[in-house]
Amino acid sequence: MAQPSSASRAKASRTARQQQRAQGQDLAARMHLRRRRFLRGAAIGGAIAAIALVVVLLMQLAPLLPPPTGASVGDRAPDFSLQTPDGTEVRLDSTLQQGPVLLEFFWTDCPHCQNMEPIINELHDSYGDRVSFISVAIDPRDDMAKVATYLQRYGDHWPHVLGSSSVRRDYVIDSYPTFLVLQADGTIAYRHSGELSKEALAQRIDPLLE
Repeated sequence: MAQPSSASRAKASRTARQQQRAQGQDLAARMHLRRRRFLRGAAIGGAIAAIALVVVLLMQLAPLLPPPTGASVGDRAPDFSLQTPDGTEVRLDSTLQQGPVLLEFFWTDCPHCQNMEPIINELHDSYGDRVSFISVAIDPRDDMAKVATYLQRYGDHWPHVLGSSSVRRDYVIDSYPTFLVLQADGTIAYRHSGELSKEALAQRIDPLLE
């Protein structure tokens, strides 16, 4: 029987080495892919664990945090001193000495606030001699010029003042419009965010006048 030539044996040896090298590279690629998947899973798991820890800590700390000042019915409304576009100073505590107050927080570009202006005008016609009205432009994008333009469009039958970041924080204003009905002693008797009817507001004002 003829024996393989030395050239054939060398070729077979090279082929075997190439196959071994390819198998090794394939194994290394699979190991690298598995390692990447493991690390990705570990990172996601770590992130979820961190978020869960933060949530638990916040839940534990929440009872220790002071409640917002003047945010809820039954609180005393924080005093403020703000100005109208013509420079008139409006102070809440001084206004309360005259009786109950309807306090509105608005944004000049808010369509819901604009929709409410005719309704507040009607309320002012009905209650203006017994209830003081104050509208506070509280959005950071407002300025005195915008408040003045707003008054030119809707009228200035009651004070419209430019708010401040401290007043926004004290009253926890995060939507417009927000209405507060205040008793003469400054206690918040009613709070509502969003549009509502003249009758709904009147129902909250009437008990304070009895």
